[in-house]
Amino acid sequence: MFFPASLTNSDIMNRYKLFIILSVTIICVSCSKDDKHEYPFPNDGLKVKTITEGILAPNGDQFQHIYNYSYDSAGRVKAIYTDSSYTVFKYTGSFTEKDIYPITGPAQHYYYYYNDDDRLDSTVWFEELSIDTTHMVYKYNANGMVDKREDKIISSPGVLKDKSLSVYKYDSRGNLSEINGATILRNFFSDSANYHDISEQVSPDAIMNPNLLDSSSASISAGNPSDPGGNSYYRYTIDTFGRLEEMRVEQIVVGLKIRRLLTYTYY
Repeated sequence: MFFPASLTNSDIMNRYKLFIILSVTIICVSCSKDDKHEYPFPNDGLKVKTITEGILAPNGDQFQHIYNYSYDSAGRVKAIYTDSSYTVFKYTGSFTEKDIYPITGPAQHYYYYYNDDDRLDSTVWFEELSIDTTHMVYKYNANGMVDKREDKIISSPGVLKDKSLSVYKYDSRGNLSEINGATILRNFFSDSANYHDISEQVSPDAIMNPNLLDSSSASISAGNPSDPGGNSYYRYTIDTFGRLEEMRVEQIVVGLKIRRLLTYTYY
């Protein structure tokens, strides 16, 4: 996540909550229009029922959100309800529409278009009451991984306001290793068959700490903690059915630490 350094803690948390809404819904459209593998550890026939998320803000404030999932007859996510918004999905052939309706603030609409290989070809995003529309086009490499993403912001009536190009590279295991020349360092630690750590960073001088989440007093060690690329640490457990059971996350955002705890239930 990228935030200007001038943002207050309140600004960061408001944007962070929007990021959470987007991140928990992207599982429905990220790979293929009929893809059943919608979860971090997919297991066909096992669907997420709720995700309960606790957030500890940099200023000590605590928040909790519960995401309730429902599905259509084809097993696709139909709606996600929280205490602050609801999200509705509509599927038509190679097209998926996602509409987010916050309790406060304008609605957001996402249109996902898929190609003949069932890969995400482009995304159109806009917010009600805004004259700007964001267009994202995806290019793939020979291994079917996203190679480039072209972004354009179009202002009514059809005026190009801004554009950018993101270039992605991957390691031999298929993990994302570089974005626009910025190296992503990622370490994996496993304490048991169902207990794992992942540490991830963008700044090359940050210090990896596999025991970061062992205690509530642990803090992120980084050579450049204000790096907007940030540092992220994940600890997750999976149950005997191969489903994600719990995930603990610590992230640095503009030098401020945010902690998250997510727990999952299933139908």
